[in-house]
Amino acid sequence: MRNLHIALALILAAYLDSIFFNLFNIAGTRPDAMLVVAVSLGVLLGSVPAALIGLFAGLFMDLMFGRSIGLSALSYMLAGAIGGVLYKKYYADNVIMPALAVAAAGLLKEHVMALALKTMGGTFSYFDMLLSYIVPCVLLSAALSMVMHAVLKRAFARQVGRRAEHRL
Repeated sequence: MRNLHIALALILAAYLDSIFFNLFNIAGTRPDAMLVVAVSLGVLLGSVPAALIGLFAGLFMDLMFGRSIGLSALSYMLAGAIGGVLYKKYYADNVIMPALAVAAAGLLKEHVMALALKTMGGTFSYFDMLLSYIVPCVLLSAALSMVMHAVLKRAFARQVGRRAEHRL
């Protein structure tokens, strides 16, 4: 059942990132649902499983929608590891701590992408990009994480509760 919840969360995130948020965004700024799922899975499952899931989800997103293979995979893998820092911590029980982890992972991801763009010869004003795209993206992703983490936490809690009932 856990694998089904993970697969559904990844499919939903891929849909949100590739279709929904491309149609409905705020001035071209949109949250990163796959990043949110990677961090939330890190909080719920631990660093290693979430990093592996993030790596493969990022490779899928790179192959389907990216121009350079490996950047999203690296970012989502690191996001899962960042979320895993909060694994089994009592203060990660509410939605604020995962949202802060999403914000940190989002800042890291966007800076990796900006560095890759700069390395490939792209030109942009860092502070304009920071204020007009990176910060709003990070804030929207953190807001989305509050909802998505609550849903995933409830789904995984039901699974853990069912396992405890079967043991009795």
